Amino acid sequence: MTMGIVEFLNGQSYSKQGTYHGYKTHASMKRVIDYVTNLDKTREELIKGMNCSPQNAYEEFVLNKQLWDKTEDGERRMIIHFVQSFDIEDEITPEMASEIAGKLLQHELFDGFQVLYATHIDTGHIHTHFVLDACNKETGKQWHISKEDMQAIKDYSDQLCREYKLSICQKKENYTVPHKRKNEVEVLKQGESWKEEIRIAAVLCSQEAVSQADFIHKMKELGFGVTWKDERKYITFSDSLGHRVRNHRLEPVEAFTKEALLKQFELNKQVLEIEKAQEAAEQMEGMEAYQGIRSVLFIAKNLIQAAEQPYPLQNHDAFSRVGTKAAMDEFVAEQKKGRGYER
Repeated sequence: MTMGIVEFLNGQSYSKQGTYHGYKTHASMKRVIDYVTNLDKTREELIKGMNCSPQNAYEEFVLNKQLWDKTEDGERRMIIHFVQSFDIEDEITPEMASEIAGKLLQHELFDGFQVLYATHIDTGHIHTHFVLDACNKETGKQWHISKEDMQAIKDYSDQLCREYKLSICQKKENYTVPHKRKNEVEVLKQGESWKEEIRIAAVLCSQEAVSQADFIHKMKELGFGVTWKDERKYITFSDSLGHRVRNHRLEPVEAFTKEALLKQFELNKQVLEIEKAQEAAEQMEGMEAYQGIRSVLFIAKNLIQAAEQPYPLQNHDAFSRVGTKAAMDEFVAEQKKGRGYER
């Protein structure tokens, strides 16, 4: 079954000099464009542009920013990077994925923007990378969308998938919410749920792992076991006290399927490749890259090791809301205070 999903990438990176490089420099913009158009990952006919030439996208993005006086490094985000991905290679062709990508850009939210896009065929699933010049070519306004706008883009992607007879994985209606017994609800309210502790750890690890083995290793580092075998339908999680729970008993259910986790790992791997290129460039320029501060897992591990209570993750304000990205961004920002790091 083929599934189409849209993911927006942040491009966050921190250096010891306290500089935030979330696609806010010309160098980071160039590196993402080079990554997206790398012919080891795609073919020339799968590299396309909307309102720009795919061969000269970087130069045209820079020229557009010069025209609107938005060329200063570090002031604002230079580009927006997002991915539309599909699972099984033999159910969708690269040409079809590229065609769908072009139609996705017809959404009104992309009006007036320059977008470079390329369909990648080098991994287990076909996916298209989009690099959008954050400065509108017609108005000079900076790209900014609300959560509602972002959902509208994902809904439009779903609509296109239906038109091409592809399945949808953006929505939750096909999944059954696990039933909670009364005592489960009570211990969850009190912050004493072993199942919730496992769920939070699994979410944190899935956001950083780049493979199944890496996910299992990261869970082990936090003190949790994972039994994941191809011949078994479900993944089983366990804690140090012997509690066990299958993946279909965790919420949101669709985030913990084998397929969803493997897709997340592949996306994490792509993001990591770009971030490593950023850090390597900083070191070549005489800047010492700092990696630990942006690792939420590093913080979670320290929290667990220093804990004086049995369930530290669900009783921490940020981790108790781990499903929301805003909560994690807020927590990492707090951790940087007093260390000389600024976003």
